[in-house]
Amino acid sequence: MFEDFEVVSCYTRANAIADGVLIDVTERACQVGFRLPTVVTQTLWSSIIESGNAEIESLRLTAFLARCCSEAIYSSKQRPNARRVNFSYGDENLPVSSMHNVIIDIGPGDNAEPVLTIMFPCDD
Repeated sequence: MFEDFEVVSCYTRANAIADGVLIDVTERACQVGFRLPTVVTQTLWSSIIESGNAEIESLRLTAFLARCCSEAIYSSKQRPNARRVNFSYGDENLPVSSMHNVIIDIGPGDNAEPVLTIMFPCDD
């Protein structure tokens, strides 16, 4: 059925990483318990992680990914077949307006392998 169709354009996960639309954080994610290739969207990175100071960025990324990991584990126990985890993230010492809604999506990568994408709902 689909053999009659021609692919006009294909934008892969690898293209998005190369373009900076997605930021590969797999190495750091593995350090906090993730076992799949992991990326965050550029908008999430610039809002939650980026500070201009590499050491602070590293600490923020580690704390953020640790929170994501704990949310994913909690969600997998509550809803074992869920493909997405939705939660709010922010500094508990700051006003509620500083909280961010975040999604962890488990989906297929460029070769149909399982991968994680962490994003804001508007990045979907």
